Amino acid sequence: MPVGTITLNSGVGYALGALCLAMLSVGVLRYTRDRRAGARDLTREQRARLRDQQQVRQAMEELLAQLEEVTRRIDTDVDTRFAKLEGLLRAADERIRVLQKSNDAPAVRQVDPPTAGANSSEGGGQAEPPEARKQRIYELVDAGASAITIADRLHLPVGEVELILNLRRFR
Repeated sequence: MPVGTITLNSGVGYALGALCLAMLSVGVLRYTRDRRAGARDLTREQRARLRDQQQVRQAMEELLAQLEEVTRRIDTDVDTRFAKLEGLLRAADERIRVLQKSNDAPAVRQVDPPTAGANSSEGGGQAEPPEARKQRIYELVDAGASAITIADRLHLPVGEVELILNLRRFR
């Protein structure tokens, strides 16, 4: 019997060993399958991130194109407005020259003789050259006189006095 027992025990041992080996191989197979699945999932996640990055890149490129278009429009608008402003400044300069010429011409200027003669000590309107008239206006405004007071004293239109004062501010 000892021989049969050994055989039986050996067969059971072999069966147990085969069973352990089978279970071990099933465990290893499951582990590698799960690991491969994890690697596949990882590459799916990487592909999803890459797609997201590409979408963000496309959105940024679209925004950049829109920004460039808006910049072009603003640049064109600014250039147009600047050209209009230059035209208005040229027209204003021309009007100022015409006004200065009309103020210098004695035939255009009409001053009431009694009023002009009464305040001839104050400057007398047309008797002064333009630079002297400007100097008198500057002196009076520096002394604290208003544009209306200066116009009355020098027998000049209030608009001319204000224009000369405004020109002084811009210089």
